[in-house]
Amino acid sequence: MSDTAPESVLPPAESGVEADDLNTTTIVVVGLISTALVLASALGVKALYSAYINIDSAKKALVATASEADSLVQQQDSSLLGAPHEIAGQPGVYSMRIDDAMKLVVKELSAEQSQGQEGQ
Repeated sequence: MSDTAPESVLPPAESGVEADDLNTTTIVVVGLISTALVLASALGVKALYSAYINIDSAKKALVATASEADSLVQQQDSSLLGAPHEIAGQPGVYSMRIDDAMKLVVKELSAEQSQGQEGQ
């Protein structure tokens, strides 16, 4: 017995080159479409990231502006919260802390009540 196949079983060779059964046009089209999808996905992710960065920086700028406004208001309030002082243009009207004003009202009321009790 020999290890080679008989000549009648082998297909006839056409000029020594066998035809492949690969559909190269389909492979090329699928490769191009895949490349386009990957490129579109990468550009989409980049666009979303850029939009996120813009929104985030706008929020940070808004917070910084609000912080500056808050510190300005606090500075103005601290100047008003010092020692009691008369408000310009309004004689007899003073600006003071609410705690100090409440203490003064309580003192005045207790003084009036003690005078009322002494007079009876």
